[in-house]
Amino acid sequence: MLEGANQVRPSLLRRNLANLITLARIPLCFASFACALVVISSPTASAEWGFFGQILLIVTSLTDYFDGMVARKYNIVSQIGPLADQVMDKIVYCIIFPTLAVGTMLQDGDKNIHHVLLALVLCVTLLVRDHWVNFLRTIADRHNVKSGVKQIGKIRTLFALPTACVIYAYCFSTGEYSDIYHLNSLLLWVQQPGFTLWIIILELSLFVINIVSAISYTKIYGNCLLEELCDGDEVAKKKLLSIFPNLLTLMNAVMGISAIILAHNGRYHLSFVLLVFAAIFDKLDGAAARKLGLTEDRLPDEITPGMIFDDIADLISFCIAPAAIAGAYLWDTGYAFWLSLYAILGLARLIYFTFDKKPIPGYFKGLPSPAAALFVGGLIHVSTTYDPSCSYMGPWVLLIFLLTGVVMNTYFIHYVHFGRLMSQSKKLTSWVFIIIFAGIFLKSLLGIITLLLMGGYFLSPLFTSSKASLES
Repeated sequence: MLEGANQVRPSLLRRNLANLITLARIPLCFASFACALVVISSPTASAEWGFFGQILLIVTSLTDYFDGMVARKYNIVSQIGPLADQVMDKIVYCIIFPTLAVGTMLQDGDKNIHHVLLALVLCVTLLVRDHWVNFLRTIADRHNVKSGVKQIGKIRTLFALPTACVIYAYCFSTGEYSDIYHLNSLLLWVQQPGFTLWIIILELSLFVINIVSAISYTKIYGNCLLEELCDGDEVAKKKLLSIFPNLLTLMNAVMGISAIILAHNGRYHLSFVLLVFAAIFDKLDGAAARKLGLTEDRLPDEITPGMIFDDIADLISFCIAPAAIAGAYLWDTGYAFWLSLYAILGLARLIYFTFDKKPIPGYFKGLPSPAAALFVGGLIHVSTTYDPSCSYMGPWVLLIFLLTGVVMNTYFIHYVHFGRLMSQSKKLTSWVFIIIFAGIFLKSLLGIITLLLMGGYFLSPLFTSSKASLES
């Protein structure tokens, strides 16, 4: 009898070994959390607390790899395993990322409030994404649609915990170490001046992966949710779907208004970054409307409320905002009033674009307002970087603004629809985003990079006008 029991126990242990490794994340993660609490509650606490917490968090991350490896090695098939893995990940995120947001506040709160806000936004979006995806999976299961972890979800998981480990070291591994823990010096590189930039890059990368993951799962399972809400009513379904591009359009306008406020507080770099994001949202709202099939039933000459809303957002972000930002820069020169002409010319261009009865497929008549806004915005960025007192750039800024406003309304000049080119080429889209996001971190170069890109587009009709004439 005893011999039989001894034979059963190894089999049970082997069958549940992967699950035990998965469940071990909870005590390991709580222990790492406890070490962080010691550092947070007592700034004079020994730095070894942060080191131990770092090691525990690394081990927590490794269990996410080893449980799968053990399951494959011993050919373990467990019904509870995949569910336990997902739930443990969510619990770890709920413990660690709020802790990291608090740690970032204590580390950078006095000197870099924007990094603190980024850490908080990352924490909130990461947790909201988890609950949203879980909700969509539940709906999909009710409709007998096979749910599970998709590739983007695996990428997010693989990236999230290593990123958390680096941020943990940044927040809690500061201080003096005793000689017995000399190996801690391997972690001290995160305390070097300038390392904050790399932390921000990691956080932004995880934020983007998180958003892409949420969008991907919504795309896969969203139709099940629509069926639940609309009960087969196609008209109601389209009305619900129209919320998404309208939200992106709203974000476009919010970016423009925020850019104006930041510029009048002297934050020209961040102001221009928001103009860049406004252009991105302007690209996404149209792409989302086409992807969701909301433009299929529209008549060629029909003007919809969505189009009017889009024009209002474009007016704010690409006509009024650049003029207001330049006005803040030129306020003491006497040129600020004349910049209102740029906004008026931009409005005229939007009205023409909306009521144009003979558009040329694949081309714009006149310089499109988002491209114009980025071009003059790049000019302001360069001017505020290299001539902050506006001692000699004022007349040139005014001249280029007015020239750009005129080119927006020179309708016999035809510009390639760059947004459509980006939709057709993922490689082009990737390179544009990489260049722009790299420029965001290289503050002094962002304006120069944008001026070069948009300057090339400004002159592009010299090479594309003959093809546009054939199309018309």
